[in-house]
Amino acid sequence: MLRRRGIPLVLCTSKTRAEVAALWAELGSEHLAVIEDGAGLLVPSGLLPRVPLSTARRTAHGRLVPLTVPYARVRRVVRWLRRRTGGAVFGFGDATAAEIGRLTGLSEPAARRAARREFDEPFVVVREEARWRAVIRREAARRGLVVTHGGRFHHLHGPVDKGGAVRLVRRLLERAGGPVRLIGLGDSPLDLPLLTATDWPVIVPRPDGQPEAWLRRRLPHARVAPAPGPTGWNRAVLALIDSFARS
Repeated sequence: MLRRRGIPLVLCTSKTRAEVAALWAELGSEHLAVIEDGAGLLVPSGLLPRVPLSTARRTAHGRLVPLTVPYARVRRVVRWLRRRTGGAVFGFGDATAAEIGRLTGLSEPAARRAARREFDEPFVVVREEARWRAVIRREAARRGLVVTHGGRFHHLHGPVDKGGAVRLVRRLLERAGGPVRLIGLGDSPLDLPLLTATDWPVIVPRPDGQPEAWLRRRLPHARVAPAPGPTGWNRAVLALIDSFARS
């Protein structure tokens, strides 16, 4: 329906560029993609060709606009934190593909794609998390980085979030074709900046059927999708676009 009506789909994800390229193959089409929790914007070849992107670099998957510090700088801090905590911090960059697969449930090829980080490092604290949590945040901040928490992992990255990337997407789309209205869908605290940067925020329930309570308190005006996961996402988008058509 989105393709038929010419409505752009923007993927906004913690996934890497390599993982997004695999998603494009599954979808059978390429889309704008905010990757690694707002750290970069991937513009597929042939999309927005007349919109200049002065900071972009060419990749095999199109133009990549970096929005924060590179992964090498993040990894230096992860290595320091591993030493400081006696190995309690364990990041994707410290793991084999098999270990990432065990942590995530991904197949080994998918785990290798998840390991191809360009900006953001997912990590776990393997012991004494309560002891080290404040230390990790403090030392990251001293080095100009931030720590966020998603569904399963902590993330260490530069001072960006999905909201800043979504605001950039809005500017680029409007530069290419005039004013736009954005629907945003998310289910975790990491999605709050994304949702607040859109015109119609939608909270997708967790698998138990309930929206994330912290997110719901901060977005009391947001819609709640009628079901968890892809089914809820699908129904919410269809209902909103149908309401636009009737208004």
